Amino acid sequence: DGVTYSTLIRSLGFLMPTGDERNNVAKAVFEKAKNAGLVELTTLKNLSLAVDAKTLKIAMDGNVDQNGNADYTNIPYALRKNGKY
Repeated sequence: DGVTYSTLIRSLGFLMPTGDERNNVAKAVFEKAKNAGLVELTTLKNLSLAVDAKTLKIAMDGNVDQNGNADYTNIPYALRKNGKY
């Protein structure tokens, strides 16, 4: 479920060193959450903590606010349809 994806992304932020490998793995997990329609608010928060700003913007298909933060209200419903929110 969405909690599993969110927790995995959060764990990557703590357990992997900062860099391309962490960005790529976190982005891949986020893509799986998107495909499953299980993107939740906590998923976005944890993704923004685990990856750099450039990777976040790419993962969010440009759906970030003017400060570079992931904006949950702007992501398509299809990406979050199976989540809690």
